[in-house]
Amino acid sequence: MTRIRISHGIAAIGLALGFAAAHAASGTIVSRQQESLISTGMSESDVLAAIGKPETSAHYGNESGQTFVYRVSGEEELVFDVAFDASGKVLSVGERESFGY
Repeated sequence: MTRIRISHGIAAIGLALGFAAAHAASGTIVSRQQESLISTGMSESDVLAAIGKPETSAHYGNESGQTFVYRVSGEEELVFDVAFDASGKVLSVGERESFGY
């Protein structure tokens, strides 16, 4: 009985760690407080240091640089975009409805 409990506990810990690793690999979910840390002129590395890896990044046809996309904590349908110019500096930031990106 004790061995079964221990093995179930180990399995639960393994699943929890696996879920946490998969979640971290998919990008950071940001709070509104974290959003406020980002301002125009920051570099990509400044943004990554301040709020972490984005869930995805995209290069929209009409923009000169890429856009980091983060999910907003507690808001299923909102994402936080950080758009960069061609030199890798933050050009604009803002929330929008995700519409599946």
